[in-house]
This record gives sequence, C-alpha cells and structure tokens, in this order.
Amino acid sequence: MKAFNKAEIVWISVIFLILFAISYPNFIISLRRARDVTRKSDIGAIANGLNEFFEDFGTYPLSSEDGRIIGCLKEGTTPGVDKKERLTVDLSPCKWGEEPLIDLTPGSTKIYLSVVPVDPNNSKEVKYRYFSNGRKFQIFTALEGSDEPEFDPKVLARSIDCGVWKCNMGRASADGPVNISIEQWETQIEEARKKQESGIRN
Repeated sequence: MKAFNKAEIVWISVIFLILFAISYPNFIISLRRARDVTRKSDIGAIANGLNEFFEDFGTYPLSSEDGRIIGCLKEGTTPGVDKKERLTVDLSPCKWGEEPLIDLTPGSTKIYLSVVPVDPNNSKEVKYRYFSNGRKFQIFTALEGSDEPEFDPKVLARSIDCGVWKCNMGRASADGPVNISIEQWETQIEEARKKQESGIRN
C-alpha cells in the first residue's frame, strides 16, 4: 500500500481545516441552541412544580434576596406538625442543581422537583431568578439566542440579573405578566377590581 507523500499530506490537512472552519460555527450554534432548549424546559418544569405546590398548600414558596426558591429544609432541622395539624418547618433557599423541592409534611412522599434545575452555564455564574410573595411568582432565565421565539425584549428591559447575564425570558403564575414586577401586577389587578366595582355601583 502506497503511503501519502508530503504534498498529499499537506493538501489533506488543508481540506480538513477548511471543513472544520465551515462546520465549527454551526457546531457552536447547535450547542447554544441546546442550552436554550434546556433553559426553556427547566423554566417550564419549575413553573409546573410551583403550581402543584400551590395546589397542595395554597401558597407559593417565597423567594430569597438572591432569587432562589425558599422551599428546602434548613440543615440540621426536621419538619413537624403543631397542635392544629399545621406543618412547622424551618426553610432555606434551595440550592440550584442540588436539592429537591418536595412536600416536607411528615409521611408525605410527594416530589414537585426531583432537583431544582440549574442553568447550563452555572459554572460561568449564569443563574435562574425567582420572585414570589406567596400569592404569585415569576421565574426568569437568560437565553443566549435573541432569535429564540421566547426571547422577550420587555423582560430584558427590566434589567433583572440572571447571574452575570440579564434575564430575557420568564414565566409567571396563572400565565401572568413578566414584563412588570409582581407588585405592579397586583396593583393593576386591584385597580381593575376597583374600576369594575365603581362601574357596578354606577
């Protein structure tokens, strides 16, 4: 079998380099899109888990100052039930990608999230961001592709930190707005209620 000579090896190398140069950008784009698919799936899973939590407890987990879900058992504590059969538990913010969101009622085995998801770029300090006052919630992420259908310039304009990036996609309880804060959302609801009551009286 004849071996390649030096000239042939050079040409083969050049061809491989050209093919690599052509395919590399598409490879990078496919990786970016895969991360964004994961983000959208995670946000949907979190929203579904929180809605199930609300159905069981009539409230959503509160949010911590750094945008985490306060729904995990505080280290060194155990849940209990008081004389009125109400759950008593010391909660702490769940660690993204490490802890589950579960029903902490003694004897319950219900799981809302087997693990609270973590952003695919968590190692680069990119985070999901959660807001809740117990009555409503908003959960945000930062998509890498501005061409993604879920990319929301109105969310981006809020300048919410999703770690080192700005959030640009969100989901809310009851399909509520994500382009305004929960406080503004509740103010709008209250103003609409008062307007409706005023119309009924008139």
